[in-house]
Amino acid sequence: SVIIKPQFGVMNLITNSMSQVVSGTQSIMFLMIFVSWAVIQSNFTPNSLSVTLVSSVAMPFMTLGNNTLSTAAVAAVIGVAASMSLSTAPVSSPNSVAATSGWWQGDIALKLGSIVSILSVPIIIFLGYPIARLVIK
Repeated sequence: SVIIKPQFGVMNLITNSMSQVVSGTQSIMFLMIFVSWAVIQSNFTPNSLSVTLVSSVAMPFMTLGNNTLSTAAVAAVIGVAASMSLSTAPVSSPNSVAATSGWWQGDIALKLGSIVSILSVPIIIFLGYPIARLVIK
């Protein structure tokens, strides 16, 4: 909650930094940047923080440049991407339970979770976004 409160200026700092990266990018690059960010962050922070931060930064950029993306569909795929916390145990309750039960080893989970997270980015972009755009009007 501190991150998104205007009086702390964290969102302004992140938005200003990202504006140099995002301004003038094509729609596919826009999706690639924010979906990748959400997937990576969700492996190290709680999913709710990931989706809040990434969507709060992405939404103002939806009106810039030659953007033809659907705002609702982008929000949906950011939400999906932010749920890909598969690499580290403490970031989600099911992962924490599985890690403490002895059913998996941390190094194997990190390797396999990282592979699945990396593979999920193009799937979310090229399959998830078009489906979200068709379903969400």
